[in-house]
Amino acid sequence: MMKTLLTLLGLVFFGTSWAADAASFYKQGNELYANGKYQDAVIAYTEALKFTDVAELHYNLGNA
Repeated sequence: MMKTLLTLLGLVFFGTSWAADAASFYKQGNELYANGKYQDAVIAYTEALKFTDVAELHYNLGNA
């Protein structure tokens, strides 16, 4: 999970706007999930999946 997040964030430094969006939604989903806002986390993870297809997103989405 952390490796994927670091990969997504690393792509941000190369100027790839879709990676910034994916990482932002991924982080937002994690924060929402940690606060018990599971339906909102589902929305954030689903938005992140529009930009990238990473196994951890599917895993987190399934948990939410």
